Amino acid sequence: MNFSHGSNVPRNVSNDHTRPLPPHYGYPGRPLRRRNPARKKSVITLVSVVVLLVVLVIADRVGRQIAQNQFASQAQQAGLGVRPTVDITGFPFLTQLAARDFTKVTFSAHDVPAGPLKISSINATATGVHVNSSFNGATVDHMTGTGLVTYQAIGNALSGGSGIVKVSPAGHDQLKVDAGPVSQDAAITRTGTNKISVEVENNGSILGGILNSLGSFSFTVPDMPAGMRVTSLSTTGQGLVMTFSASHTPFSQ
Repeated sequence: MNFSHGSNVPRNVSNDHTRPLPPHYGYPGRPLRRRNPARKKSVITLVSVVVLLVVLVIADRVGRQIAQNQFASQAQQAGLGVRPTVDITGFPFLTQLAARDFTKVTFSAHDVPAGPLKISSINATATGVHVNSSFNGATVDHMTGTGLVTYQAIGNALSGGSGIVKVSPAGHDQLKVDAGPVSQDAAITRTGTNKISVEVENNGSILGGILNSLGSFSFTVPDMPAGMRVTSLSTTGQGLVMTFSASHTPFSQ
């Protein structure tokens, strides 16, 4: 069949569907959005600032951890006997490092060997820690701390680890020692710079004399950061509490 003549298809209409659509095709009254170069630049700047802040925070934390590890190593090597946990407070750390001045540094250690017993815990706080220019030492304005020796540890030391001796508080610097049928008092005294003595009193009985001769002992607190010294002793519900302090001394003695 021939449609060349009399066809209903207008001659001026093209069947070429590949021709691009006119602007705003299908979106009457809504022009195409154009990207704003200034806005794009602002977004890029914001992302860059966020990335920089994240990097600085990570660097701050890494630097803090390195410094804390160094303080812990120095405390252990100075004679503490165990590696303490160290925390440098304050944010940001990097500004303190740049000034070589740390406002506050805390230390904590557990099960510290001290002769016939272990000190259950030692906690200390240093304020005004000034690092030298070589970053291999520091001086401390003030440092205070406490140490706890449990009554169980004292009882084990009194009985040679047998566990037959029970110890309880009996006053500010007094202990009550129970060993089976025998009950004795024991005095706690500081007999040296960092030396503590526990001496069972002899009440005149045969068993009391035996306990006195076998049970009395002393222990020496190991070397402490900044050369802290024992300043006082007291008994609490948990055990024997020692307080320490030092001022204007090198961190590592």
